Amino acid sequence: MRQYLEIAGSFTGIVCIYYNMRANIWGWAWGIVSIIIYAYIFYTLKLYADFGLQIIFLFVSIYGIYQWLHGNKENIIIVSKNTPIQNIISILFTVLIFFLICYLLQKYTDARSPLLDSFNTSLCITAQILLARKKVENWLFWIIADVLYTYLYICQTLYITAAFYSIITIMAVLGYIQWNKMYKTHNIDN
Repeated sequence: MRQYLEIAGSFTGIVCIYYNMRANIWGWAWGIVSIIIYAYIFYTLKLYADFGLQIIFLFVSIYGIYQWLHGNKENIIIVSKNTPIQNIISILFTVLIFFLICYLLQKYTDARSPLLDSFNTSLCITAQILLARKKVENWLFWIIADVLYTYLYICQTLYITAAFYSIITIMAVLGYIQWNKMYKTHNIDN
């Protein structure tokens, strides 16, 4: 049963990222389906930070849909880049979330990989928020997290999910390239 859920979660996740790479709002809908599937998988495997991440993803996905539909005065939000200060804030936010999640996992759960799980979770929270705001840098956070998740899921014998994360690592690299092109195109036109 778990393998079928992994396949379904992976498939819907790939479709989600395909649309996200194109800055298409349908990515959020496919992502919500993947989120629900993986929330169940992670909870049953006692990967609590990953389970909690799926819950956060659900709320940020709703925020992302709203942002992409009504993000500014023109009712659209364009692909943009962080300022240097926003990059520092993103990194500091990630570190703060890491320490908080790590503390909670070590103190209150029987999590299998609290350090790596916490670090990846903090990267993904930041990446998802940046994605919702259509910031190019979201892909950099995803690339790091996806590489580390591939390793984590191999260690947890979630081989289908590890393969999925290998694929989405490549997709994140392509997304970064694509969003940089969108950013440059928009800035040339203005």
